[in-house]
Amino acid sequence: MRRLNTYFYGACLIFLSGCGGGGGDQSTTPTTPTPTDPPAQTVDTGTLKVSIAGLPQGVSADVTITGPDGYSSDLNQSKTIADLTVGSYTVTVNAVSANSLSYNVLPAEYTVNVSKNTTNNIELIYQSPVISQGIVSNFGSIYVNGVRYDTSGTDFKDEDGEPSSEDDFEVGMLVTVVGRSDADGEHAQAEEVYFELKAKGPAEAISLTDSTLQVLGFVFLIDESTEFENTTLETLQVDDFVKVSAIQNDQQQLVATHIELDNVDTTLKVAGVVSLLDEQSSTFSLDNLVIDYSAAEIEGVLANDEHVVVYSETTANDGVLLASQVKVIERESEDDSQEQSIQYALDGVISAVIDDSSFTLGDKSVSWSSDTEFFGGEASELEVGVRVKVHGTLTGDQLSARKIRLDKQGVIKLEGAIEEVNIDTRQVLVLNTLFTLDDHSKLKDKSSQKVRRMVMTDLVSGDIVAIKAFASSDGESLLVKQLTREAVSDEAPEGNVEIEGLVSSVAEPTLTVQDVNITTSAVTQFEVDGEALDTEGFFAAIQAGHFVAVNAQATSEGEVLALEIEAKTSADGETPEYVKLSGVVHDFVSAEDFKVNGRAITTNEFTHFEDGTPASLEDGVMVKIKGEEHSDGSILATKIEFKSEDDVDEVEVKGVITAFTSITDFTVIDQPVTTDEHTIFKGGDSDSLAVDVEVEVEGVLNSDGVLVAHKVDIDADQDETEVSGEISNFISAQEFTVNEQAVTTTDETTFKNGNASRLADGVTVEIEGTLNQDNVLVASKVAFEKLEKVKLTGEVTALSEQAFTIADITIEYSQQTQFEHGDASDLAIGITLKVEGRKHSETLISAEEIEFVDNEQDEHIEVSGKINKFTSATEFSIGARKITTDADTQYIGGEANDLTRGIKIHVKGILQDNNIVLAQQIEFDD
Repeated sequence: MRRLNTYFYGACLIFLSGCGGGGGDQSTTPTTPTPTDPPAQTVDTGTLKVSIAGLPQGVSADVTITGPDGYSSDLNQSKTIADLTVGSYTVTVNAVSANSLSYNVLPAEYTVNVSKNTTNNIELIYQSPVISQGIVSNFGSIYVNGVRYDTSGTDFKDEDGEPSSEDDFEVGMLVTVVGRSDADGEHAQAEEVYFELKAKGPAEAISLTDSTLQVLGFVFLIDESTEFENTTLETLQVDDFVKVSAIQNDQQQLVATHIELDNVDTTLKVAGVVSLLDEQSSTFSLDNLVIDYSAAEIEGVLANDEHVVVYSETTANDGVLLASQVKVIERESEDDSQEQSIQYALDGVISAVIDDSSFTLGDKSVSWSSDTEFFGGEASELEVGVRVKVHGTLTGDQLSARKIRLDKQGVIKLEGAIEEVNIDTRQVLVLNTLFTLDDHSKLKDKSSQKVRRMVMTDLVSGDIVAIKAFASSDGESLLVKQLTREAVSDEAPEGNVEIEGLVSSVAEPTLTVQDVNITTSAVTQFEVDGEALDTEGFFAAIQAGHFVAVNAQATSEGEVLALEIEAKTSADGETPEYVKLSGVVHDFVSAEDFKVNGRAITTNEFTHFEDGTPASLEDGVMVKIKGEEHSDGSILATKIEFKSEDDVDEVEVKGVITAFTSITDFTVIDQPVTTDEHTIFKGGDSDSLAVDVEVEVEGVLNSDGVLVAHKVDIDADQDETEVSGEISNFISAQEFTVNEQAVTTTDETTFKNGNASRLADGVTVEIEGTLNQDNVLVASKVAFEKLEKVKLTGEVTALSEQAFTIADITIEYSQQTQFEHGDASDLAIGITLKVEGRKHSETLISAEEIEFVDNEQDEHIEVSGKINKFTSATEFSIGARKITTDADTQYIGGEANDLTRGIKIHVKGILQDNNIVLAQQIEFDD
């Protein structure tokens, strides 16, 4: 473990000032006294006010003051010393030991001149060396792990250890601060700040489903705390050049703290701390990546625990990166030979709970006691997987915690307008919900103001902010993990509200997410686990603990009106079966072949189109896509919604007019509606509006929650007809029959559970519409039977055009079917396939994805080295390579029971789909 050099100095924090009467020598020539009238004596004196701070509570200072005429005084606390003879005084501050730390003031000795009738103020702040590794939460100067470090005179260093500047650092970046701090972190200075890069290179793979990004062999998890610069996970494309900093979680996975879209550079690099150095094989590990330095130029002396930057000309292969250069980063403030205890702060994820008063954080063992202060939670909440920020005393690898701040997963995310800001209590009111900020809260400005060092005083009522927060253990406050200003008050879109979180209570027609009350109405669209439901179905399915994402409108009365609610019945709302993507269509070939944000998008007969049709797709069109992500990164769209640049959230309500005052004041079901001179009427004019008239209204909600109609479709003069059954005599989407009723569709027809391309003979549908003069049913809505999604694995027993058979089940495929490890031309009797698709009947499946099992070539791999992570004989790792065993694994020179951490072995096995090596043979190295 490296330590701080004893010559490391921070700012002295010693302040001298004078006040009171004038100075100078005002003595007079003495006169001869008389016995009856003694002469007046003039005494030149001043006052010294000494303030002492920085030591732990209850610890005494050790300060000596000496001066003229043999004056000497020892101080152990703050004191004002009056009637001091004018002259020069020496202040000596002696080091004080407390909690295994040595506190002092630098320089330890200096001189102060006391003047006549003057009070000199001296502030002495004890400090000790500190190292703090964590993310930047704010600037001014720089906040890390909840402590503000003064950066006047600080040396900023980039990942190469080269001089940088504070302007190169961003909120979310992982850094190491080396400096000095008092016991409470109230006065801290940073001598050096290092950027902790993890990888810099092209994005090799991006998964929206798993929220992961791969760069140079590292796989980074993206979570709610990850900060993006100049990009988002949605817009990031393969081969985009990025630089990433990250921490490690309890499963030794890397969690990205900051991802920045960087200029394209030919310099590929990864960085970190060396472990498992093997000079014989010329390898070492950086986290879970193996570095092969056999052909590399080495700058410095390689050793375990050294900080290094690894340069490469290629990407990683099988978890191994071939280095072209390895640079050992010498950090001036560290010294291997020093063994003193220091103040230490660390941001990380608990990987193991040792007992009821200690846990493991990274490579440190953390202990706490009844004297430890907890913030954001309680000791009972310390468990594996919880992210914490620990401040304490580090001795060797043992960290004794003075403060622990829990940084729990957010229970609510929302975006809305600030209603109030209270600087004194550090609170903001949004959607009538109070949020509390502290020095751990990340502040960022993405508005047009682009304030780099945003503080609470920059926030005003009306600003649109996005907040991620979690509940304190007492449940009385919501602590802000991150606050991002999206727009300033005079530019903010009216009523913009988004909410994500766990449902705390349900009472139709309302539900509560934390403290936010959400009202639903006839305009609300509901979806539960990907299935569209009506109001009754939604409230029958939803309950406390379910996860919801709400798009809503805030009214002038403070009410939150839901426009869309998507619910997941799993408590955490994680692992969705679909992904979301927003952007502009480009590289358009057809409605089944185009791109958005560089991702290939496909559609099929089950794709639902909203506010447009397949014919509406073309280059330049803005869309929101929901779909299923394939292994190659392409997305099969299940829903495509058409948007526009200035698109506000349009809603619709369909039903009878239940109350009518005028054409500008009526109600449809329970939704107040108004019209204006821009409203378009179809099926009749405004005079047709009256109670009990069936209408369909499209528009936007105003600040009072009234639906301002853009279009009113009146069904007053036409009776709607419904027909259901199987399609027959299908010629086109404009000409087919259902139960002997001729049917046609138009561009205004809406489809449920599919689109017009699904229309075909034998398909079961429910159709609503009106009869035209030729007695043809003009469909306003076509609802297909919802088909269950199924998976099937088996051997092909029969083959025909666009279909094959597995176990007496016919599988049909089309141009939209996704093939893996082969294509349609490779289909043959006897091969084994994995099929995912939709079940039309017990004997018919339409395939959406077909994977060739027989075409997958087992990839044989060999791994040598020491076991660095050991869970069991069937679960361990060598470097970054995870290994498992089974009953067929052969052992040479040992047995399964001999496997343990630190032993060296040679493994031969097969690389499986999950990137884990199934060991066929394990040889023990003597």
